[in-house]
Amino acid sequence: MNSGRLLSLTVLAASFGSLWLLRESAPLVRLAAASLGLLWVIKVAGTLWQQADGARFHRVTGLLCFLFAWPGISVAGFEQQRKDPPAHTGERFLESWLAFVLGTLTLIVICLWGKGENLYGNYLALVCVLFIVHLGLVEVSADLLRLGGFAPASLFNRPWQARSLREFWSQRWNLAFVQMNRIFLLRPLRGKVPTGVLTFSIFIVSGLLHELGISYPDGVSWGKPLLYFVIQGMGIELEQRRRLPRLLVLGWILLPLPLLFTPDFVNLFLGGLGHLAAAGAANMTRSQWLAAALTVGGFGHVCVLAASLQVPARLRWSEEFGRLCSLNRKVFWT
Repeated sequence: MNSGRLLSLTVLAASFGSLWLLRESAPLVRLAAASLGLLWVIKVAGTLWQQADGARFHRVTGLLCFLFAWPGISVAGFEQQRKDPPAHTGERFLESWLAFVLGTLTLIVICLWGKGENLYGNYLALVCVLFIVHLGLVEVSADLLRLGGFAPASLFNRPWQARSLREFWSQRWNLAFVQMNRIFLLRPLRGKVPTGVLTFSIFIVSGLLHELGISYPDGVSWGKPLLYFVIQGMGIELEQRRRLPRLLVLGWILLPLPLLFTPDFVNLFLGGLGHLAAAGAANMTRSQWLAAALTVGGFGHVCVLAASLQVPARLRWSEEFGRLCSLNRKVFWT
């Protein structure tokens, strides 16, 4: 094993060990450390591993954008910076932006209505968070990076269109995990371990990581997230022998979800968010509500301006305006 890979594994081991030091911290601190913190450490370890295999970034710009503006694990798409954005840039921007906006508005309504006291309302709040982050912000950030000349692959590729469990888990949902497994497991172990064992081990690893992201913060859900991914691995094995109807595929993914996101976890964190939002709203004066509304409107206006900045490049003004006289060019630019 070369020094780059050894350093990568050392970084991973040190990060997992650091979670032990935070075991007595507040649940929110443990959640941040085991989700955002661990994801970033895995990115760093993945970067070291891929660089040991010959991957290179486009200068410091590509490295910084990858580490701090993108949740993926693979460096593919950051190895060069193009002059023009990739051809598929913006194809799903509106879809992702609407997922973010609708998810945010629905989350606010649910938090103010349920106040974090209703389990079903808390589960709806969790769905809103998935829309906001996974189907919204992640894909919006992908398009922004593409406008900057990089080419990150989508991490959430319309998962509702999946026709099989294998397609859902390997091509459409949270492909950062797929990239991680490909880097640390599939490439090093392919041909050395039976395919079925390797595939099932990937779900075991995903289950263990979700134990850290869910059971470690709430302190009581141990074993259930792992069981969820064991069930998914069993479904993949079943698909090898018999084609599953699409409705059964959907049920196989959704029905065991309370094992992954347990009621204890959802009530603790999403319920806590609802309590916080409801308490904050109850203490706001009319002028504060007006200020908040103006802030939201201002943010929306900034988003419109950001979109308008793309107009000259998208409509190729530098080429098209060459046909106009100087006065008409000035009118359009103004």
